[in-house]
Amino acid sequence: MTSARQPLDSVGNSLSPSSTSLSPNIRRLISILLLGYLFVVAIGPLSNPVGSEFLTRPLARAVAPVHRALFLGHGYRFFGPDPGPSHMVVYRIIDEAGDMKEHRFPDRNSIWPRLLYHRWFMLSESLYQELNFAIDKASFESSDREFAEQVQALRGKGKFGIADRISAERQRLKEQFEASQVRIRLLTEGIAENLLRKHNGKQIELFVQERSMPYPAAVLTGQKITDPRFLSDLRKIGEYRWSEKGEIETVVPVITPTKDPAAQGQDRVEQERIEQERIEQERIEQDQKAVEPNQKASSTLIEEEPSESGVTAGSVERINGN
Repeated sequence: MTSARQPLDSVGNSLSPSSTSLSPNIRRLISILLLGYLFVVAIGPLSNPVGSEFLTRPLARAVAPVHRALFLGHGYRFFGPDPGPSHMVVYRIIDEAGDMKEHRFPDRNSIWPRLLYHRWFMLSESLYQELNFAIDKASFESSDREFAEQVQALRGKGKFGIADRISAERQRLKEQFEASQVRIRLLTEGIAENLLRKHNGKQIELFVQERSMPYPAAVLTGQKITDPRFLSDLRKIGEYRWSEKGEIETVVPVITPTKDPAAQGQDRVEQERIEQERIEQERIEQDQKAVEPNQKASSTLIEEEPSESGVTAGSVERINGN
């Protein structure tokens, strides 16, 4: 019986199985590294943008250096099954001659290839999310004062444990607010500087605009997603210009909403409900208009249908009238 052929090295010498297989310790190490890499890949989508404050987000903060180094901190949601509204940045630039021109991004007509369009699309969405969920300074300061008063009252009653927990929560919210303000400032100033350089402008106004998704009933009536009725009013973000030192400076600071995001969401739901009712009413009216000619034609046939005597109802009416 012929023995199995042994593997050979580069010079033709046979290799024993022990020399080609990895040791158990090496295999364990590789398995641990692969599992660790899989964990780092999975924790990104699990923690961003919606994650647990007590589980996934602390884990994400722990592996944040690895995420940044390997560019793995993505939060893919694949925009389904309900993609929701989209958001655009509208900007008005004043050039050196004093002329003002209005542009927007993302714009499929001027931004290509598709990958570059997607980058601008994600930029406008990121800016909207930061602005929409940011707390204005007045609201934050009011909430911070309430926390301070609660802590002081609890310490006066000897409830130091609860007071310490509230104080820690107050500090955490303060750090989140300050970090949010820094992100918004860097993001808006970076966008303004880039667009001023691109269009050779000297001053720029930034706005954000929302485009709602049409309901199926609206699509059935022939409405397109590009219909202007689905566009919201422009909401100003801020105004920027070049300083004498050639640096970007703020003319009008970033305007953050003073309304609670949850209330904004309720308003949007109510607006969508009203729009849905309007579209349904239009569809019903169109159906009625389509049925009316058929009803008239049917009634005419009935009136003109001859009786057994060969005289139609219309003829009898005319005879009686005479």
